[in-house]
Amino acid sequence: MSGQKSSRVMRVIGCHDHATKALVLTANQITYFFNCPEGIQRALHCNGLAKTKEVNILVTRNIWSNIGGLIGACLFFQEGQKSVVRCHGSNSLKQILSNARGFSQFEHQPIVTPRTEKVFTDDFLKITYVPLMADATMKADEGKKRVLYDDEVTSYIIEALPLARRIDMEKCVLLGIKQGPMVGQLKKGEAVTLPDGTVIEPEQVLRDAEPVNPPLLVVDCPSDCYITSLNNCEDLQPFYADKKLSLVVHLTPGDVMLDAAYIHWMKRFGADVQHLVVNELGESSPVSSVHWFQSIMNLIDSKLFPLLHDPFMKTEVDMEGNRELLSKHGLNVTLGRSNLKYLWSRTQMFDANEVVTRLDVAASQEEALQDEDFKKMLQEFLPKVAELRDSEGSEFPRFTFLGTASASPSKYRNVSGILLQAREDQYFILDCGESSLIQMILHYGVEKVKDILINLDLIYISHLHPDHHLGFFTILLERQKAFASKGQPYKPLEVVTCQSFENWYRLVETYFGIPVSQLIRHTFVENFQVNFFDRIDHSLLKNLNLSQIRSVHMHHTQFPFGVRLNHADGWSVVYSGDTMPCDALVKEGHGCDVLIHEATFMEGMESEATFKNHSTMPQALKIAREMEAKFTLLTHFSQRFPKIPLMPPEKTRNAGSAVDHLRVSMKDLHLVPLFKPLLLQLFKEDHHEVLRKMSSWMEREANREPRKKHKVNQRKRNYKNFSPLGEGHSSSSTEDLSPKRVSPSAKTKQAKKMTTNS
Repeated sequence: MSGQKSSRVMRVIGCHDHATKALVLTANQITYFFNCPEGIQRALHCNGLAKTKEVNILVTRNIWSNIGGLIGACLFFQEGQKSVVRCHGSNSLKQILSNARGFSQFEHQPIVTPRTEKVFTDDFLKITYVPLMADATMKADEGKKRVLYDDEVTSYIIEALPLARRIDMEKCVLLGIKQGPMVGQLKKGEAVTLPDGTVIEPEQVLRDAEPVNPPLLVVDCPSDCYITSLNNCEDLQPFYADKKLSLVVHLTPGDVMLDAAYIHWMKRFGADVQHLVVNELGESSPVSSVHWFQSIMNLIDSKLFPLLHDPFMKTEVDMEGNRELLSKHGLNVTLGRSNLKYLWSRTQMFDANEVVTRLDVAASQEEALQDEDFKKMLQEFLPKVAELRDSEGSEFPRFTFLGTASASPSKYRNVSGILLQAREDQYFILDCGESSLIQMILHYGVEKVKDILINLDLIYISHLHPDHHLGFFTILLERQKAFASKGQPYKPLEVVTCQSFENWYRLVETYFGIPVSQLIRHTFVENFQVNFFDRIDHSLLKNLNLSQIRSVHMHHTQFPFGVRLNHADGWSVVYSGDTMPCDALVKEGHGCDVLIHEATFMEGMESEATFKNHSTMPQALKIAREMEAKFTLLTHFSQRFPKIPLMPPEKTRNAGSAVDHLRVSMKDLHLVPLFKPLLLQLFKEDHHEVLRKMSSWMEREANREPRKKHKVNQRKRNYKNFSPLGEGHSSSSTEDLSPKRVSPSAKTKQAKKMTTNS
């Protein structure tokens, strides 16, 4: 154990089930997460939490809402610093992570530590697993719903271990020891002898031991059936007597916390013990950057960029009222807020300096208008848009972009997800990456999302990469709840995706109790068969008000399929999913009204795009021209472009780039390309920085042999004889899958040109 100053801080990420309800404890170079819900990695980006050499994820309940972000978090922590990830939980976690490896491509399989050992210890902490079992003798009172779990519920006692004492150089100097070999010996625990024969023991020059603060308790009691177990728990008995706790953190639901029996249990720890409440009684806004960005976009067009809802934030009056519900019983209670910190190793007090507060929209917009050039451009732009806005055209289809980022989320952009409103009372979802439901709630509000989910008829998942489907199970569960809350009989959801998805959802069904097969009507796209939909039950088309569905096998990995939807109302939409340029999509999508195509990379990055099975923006626009699509929306942009995405050239009037929370109807699509000059002015510093980085990247690439040559050649061989259109067609006959080779001199010239233009 290295001798270093202790730094132990507990931080609240969110308090609501739909706002990343979780905690994170940092202890020196190790991080400990308590539960890992959807949105966790995005919240880490927003809160600026640094990666550490080791990450522990401790799960309190074996439910999807506690581990929905686990796969994404494991991928996030293995990037860059490549943290060692250890998950503490039941066998279910091991099964999920083992089976997810096929589509998640973990560099190192996360370690799963079963709770059979009772205690986990590392260099800094001792964590005791506290199992809670339901009292099966308790019968539900009339009108009272109790939640029981087949698997045990686990709470955690966290005790700080004393750190190794460091050498105090002031003591060394006083004893006549100078910096050098003798100090090294003392650090090793060896005594040294001075020239005068004096023997110095290590104990004489060590700093005083740091005090070890009392333990923490993280408790999750899902219903009143578990309160008896809390009272009788052997591990907690010392704390009911004379052993002191520093803090009790409650992940327990609010209705259970207000139960008289639970309050009585809290009082057993004594009046001076602090309690942190992390549930719906507190407030949450773990992705505050999203609200700021949308408030700025709202200046440009309030219809296409409506202000977002913030349903999990509360007024100070509401917060004080909730706190009083518990404090009136003589309890020392603090309600959780996003980014509230508890300084465990220092003052044992709360630090609210970085707590997320409700955004002042007017102030944010006023700050943006301080840019005189942008203000002038906006004044000229708004009347022009008012003239061009079509009041007679069709509102449908209407597209709401829930995520436009590739691979992983960032502060300003979530991963893939598109909500397509086909009619006033009909919705489809094209891909649903992690946190898609959270994005919907931010955009429409809680009650409106219930209506959307009830009228959601189709989820189309293009392929099995995590950024395209990990939000599926949460949406499915909330849809079931929406029907129940409205008192309506449940209507199975149509799900169209590859056949391999069935294996995945049945695993989740088995280990997490989600009755997926009862909640969906599944139609799978068979591998490499474009004409699959000619053989399906035509009731699918009737149920969806579609005249035709056509699927196309794309050039990507994990069973990728693009889709064309022809609606009975006369419009057609083509969605590419992830892919390199694909001639088969051009043929199936010819003449469509709207093409939604990925554009992960920028011009000059063709080699990188081919290496990663993606498209550049020029390639996507070329596909659109060949397809003769009436309008093209580009999405799935690399995280190299954090705020504003790549945008088509000025002359392109029938194509635009999507951003998160863009809500655009068919009749307003022509307005999207007009935003480009305003965005470039508003975020000019970010844009210039992106161009600078891309210029540096191209110069580095120009000075070395392309490292992707072998993989590119292999991919060409794989696709050489593949015919997605059936017999008599060859995708390789008209389509060059190799990257466009750019000479070193040309790359250097292009990089210099980018720098000059910026």
